[in-house]
Amino acid sequence: MHTIGISISRDRICAVALEESAPVRRVAAAVSTPCSEPFGTPGDAVALSEALREALPGIPLPGAVLTLPPPITFLRPMTLPVTDLPRARAIHLAELEGNLPIEDEEILSDLLPAPREGSGLFFAVAA
Repeated sequence: MHTIGISISRDRICAVALEESAPVRRVAAAVSTPCSEPFGTPGDAVALSEALREALPGIPLPGAVLTLPPPITFLRPMTLPVTDLPRARAIHLAELEGNLPIEDEEILSDLLPAPREGSGLFFAVAA
């Protein structure tokens, strides 16, 4: 099993794959790609993914832990009119639009459920 860590900086996107099947974790692959614009584009993310797949042939890529630069990362507690995560994910962008110091069409966001089940309280992570 591998764990993938991704770091995004203004000029470069980097990824490291750690192999966890051995008694001690080891670096299985480390790749990076330059950003075509500050903090990268979707195309830069695709290039990084392709480089990682080439470095780990035949190994499916797991989910990733993503670190975002603080200047472009926004955390917001949100109370939504729904209590289940799938429906909340479908509507939460409307709540963020116009409330962040970035263009609405550039918002990339996901929700984390709050600890109280059924409360409608969620935690938005946006960039």
